[in-house]
Amino acid sequence: MKNLHVVSIFKLFLLLLSLLTASCKEDAFFDPVGGSIGGVVLYRDYLTNELDTASNAVIKITSEHGPKTQTYELEANNGRFEANFLIKGIEYIIDISYSSNLYEYSKNTTFKVENSNPELYILEVNTESELFRARLSGRLIYTDITMDQDRVASGAMVELTAGSKIYTATADSNGEFVFENLLHGTYDLEATLRQNINGLFPIWYKKTWTNSEITANQLNSNDGKLSLDIPSIFNPMAIIKVKNSDEIRFPNAEVFLYGSATSLKSDSLRIASVANGTSNERGIVLFGNLDPATYYIHGRVITGEDTVTFKEIGEISWGENENLAEYTFELNQIEEK
Repeated sequence: MKNLHVVSIFKLFLLLLSLLTASCKEDAFFDPVGGSIGGVVLYRDYLTNELDTASNAVIKITSEHGPKTQTYELEANNGRFEANFLIKGIEYIIDISYSSNLYEYSKNTTFKVENSNPELYILEVNTESELFRARLSGRLIYTDITMDQDRVASGAMVELTAGSKIYTATADSNGEFVFENLLHGTYDLEATLRQNINGLFPIWYKKTWTNSEITANQLNSNDGKLSLDIPSIFNPMAIIKVKNSDEIRFPNAEVFLYGSATSLKSDSLRIASVANGTSNERGIVLFGNLDPATYYIHGRVITGEDTVTFKEIGEISWGENENLAEYTFELNQIEEK
């Protein structure tokens, strides 16, 4: 009976040994040598799109294998790390995170310890980070030179730049624009508005704000009024205004431009002139497609059926590197004929 008991114990031992051996062959969970993993951690700069070393990246290695969760935490030294005493053949989860002054980067992946060759890990910016909750908005206005008054820059194209990252938006009917989900930091902002004029080339209003003026962060969204610069006009243009000393504008005034001085004051004005036009409701006449030069101006305002008010000859000029010239008729200098 005693011998039978010994035989039973011996058989049980052989069974356990065979199960243990099979388990070891399957996933090497009890590999006495163990394994290690090492690598180099880089991050892709969100603004420049260039790779750089994630000097003090934090690495967290986790395994759910078996009854107990195994967790290792370590810090990269100049972007390099090595984790030892891992078990070969089982799957690990690796979380790597890195924070710079403005951004947070991360990477999550799985691996098995098969050999000791180092791996390359490239971190991408973490879009779930608080840093992506910055917002920048504003309201664009411009001084319409065709009406000589401020207006909202409806339809203006807005471009926000930081390094190689470019964001675009279009101002709405109120001249307002908004950029969401920005990184905290400073940006270059450029706004451009095209104004189409009948019979003339378009006028472009444009302005650029440098990164010292535009900041996106959680506390300051930079809401406010942003004024576009005096227009950038790609062909020479003359602006003639007709008004009196009280700033009252005169519509339907006739204005003539000549290439040489003249004192013509008759219907032949229109025939002899280089260009002519009639002022709009704001008393403004635009002349385009002109070469930079000196022009002589003559104008008249019909104030009644028989009364025609003339302006004596004036002068307007601009050079080759200029594209805009202005002249104002003051009615107190006008004599009746």
